[in-house]
Amino acid sequence: MRNRKFDKDTGLEVFPIAREAEDEGSNWWLAPLAALFAGVALVASGLYVYHTKFAHKPVKFAVFDLNKVVDSKELIFTAMLSKPGVTDEDRKVALDLVAKIEPELQAVLAEIRQECGCEILVKAAAMSSPNIPDLTMVVAQRMKITEADLSQAKETIMKSMQVTTEVAKPPSK
Repeated sequence: MRNRKFDKDTGLEVFPIAREAEDEGSNWWLAPLAALFAGVALVASGLYVYHTKFAHKPVKFAVFDLNKVVDSKELIFTAMLSKPGVTDEDRKVALDLVAKIEPELQAVLAEIRQECGCEILVKAAAMSSPNIPDLTMVVAQRMKITEADLSQAKETIMKSMQVTTEVAKPPSK
């Protein structure tokens, strides 16, 4: 049997303390501090994941002028049909252009919406603000509407109107 020591007051057995345990008494705060840091890191990483993946993100908006885009396409269409000597094939190409406006516009808007991560509103239907970007020029560029095409279409229409008015003039006496 080994030597047992008992406390005189309580009568409980007293175990000897190792020398290393007595030396660790000065660093008792390290374990709670490590637990505190681990808890803070866990809460911070949880908040980060929540806010980047699950939290409600504010919706961004942009506007574009539908009338300007459609009017530009209509001007090009009109110019194609107002050239002198328009053939049935030219008419067919122009009508195909008109038929493709809606699907092309929807595809362009979906592409832009994906890129900017925003909802695109028609300018006439939204109360615009200087803080909301106007994507009209971007939409026009993606639909291949250039200022040069519009100028050329206007010139073609003006020339055809002059030819029409000259033909319609009554003969002078």
